[in-house]
Amino acid sequence: MQKTRTEASQLRNLFIQADELERVSRQLESDPEPEAATSLLENKAQARRHLRDSFKKARPLVFERMFAGLEGATAERDDMALALLLLNRRIREGDAGLCGRELLWLLYDNSYDVLAAVPRLGPKGALARAKLVVSWPDPDLESHDLLDQVYALAPEAYDRVIGSDSGSAADEGLPFSDSIDHALGLYEYAQTHQRRAAKVFIEGLWRSDYGEPEETIESLDAEIDRMKADINRRHAKASNPELFSLTSLKSDFGLSGVELLMVVQLLLQEALGGQGSIDAIDLLRLVSRSERDLLRKRALLAEDSKLIQMGIVVLDEGYADRGLTGQASLNGWVTQRLLDDPLAQKQEIEVDERIQFHKYLGDLHNSADFYRRLD
Repeated sequence: MQKTRTEASQLRNLFIQADELERVSRQLESDPEPEAATSLLENKAQARRHLRDSFKKARPLVFERMFAGLEGATAERDDMALALLLLNRRIREGDAGLCGRELLWLLYDNSYDVLAAVPRLGPKGALARAKLVVSWPDPDLESHDLLDQVYALAPEAYDRVIGSDSGSAADEGLPFSDSIDHALGLYEYAQTHQRRAAKVFIEGLWRSDYGEPEETIESLDAEIDRMKADINRRHAKASNPELFSLTSLKSDFGLSGVELLMVVQLLLQEALGGQGSIDAIDLLRLVSRSERDLLRKRALLAEDSKLIQMGIVVLDEGYADRGLTGQASLNGWVTQRLLDDPLAQKQEIEVDERIQFHKYLGDLHNSADFYRRLD
């Protein structure tokens, strides 16, 4: 799948940081003078910190896809950083691999943190469970210690990365394989909307964090239209697409494409980035083409809107009880349903009851009417 410019920029910065970290590490291995060593240690600490913080701020979808096979768990930023270092070594030096001790000392700066990170290299770690690494004993050492094993990016994982980099037209037409693939495709679509919002609106979340200088609103509108058509084709080609969790939610509640995109943004920013809520107005900016369009789109989160009435999106009270000045988040049952939680069915029944009760309350005129209906 072809990368967006934002993701390509993120990946470029990550590889630059990985190269810098390896460069400084090699210089330290050359036994420099004490003063130079002190400076190099500071540079290494800074490069390491920047690398790890980069995965905290933004996680390119290629890394999310690499770890998409994990069941019942998510990859942490340090797992992604280790995968990046192995990918970087594979590109620079082939499939020779890295000793576990060398790999961990690239990312950590003291023995305690290295020891605490050893399980990340083991069979229960995210790297092994996602089938991203292969390992073998160091021929010069007679040891089965995880630190003395040699680790390399698995050929299949490397092929997936190279395939996603190719951006061929044939790759773009591949059908969605499952609910996760579908959700990630829609989230990439949402990220393009983020970049457009960064160009359209003077204020807001997207303005400060997203977008490329050379992009225009017109070019982003065209890219959004292209991606929408591609998503529709891939969805139509999929086996049983009606069973995809987002598709069934859209069908069951009669959501529009715009409403579904808002759900996707809330779901994936929580599942991938740990951010459970967003300013309601920024969620509306995401799906608006202009300030005039934003004023119209406010109805999507009004008190009588489908997303609010059905209990799909929750708004806090905000300033002076004006919901759009507060935070928006997905209701818990929605997240459970979309992530295939076994409790989802029970939660759906409960939310149906809440919707009926909400409508019942809406028909009441006052407390006296409530007590009359009890009789």
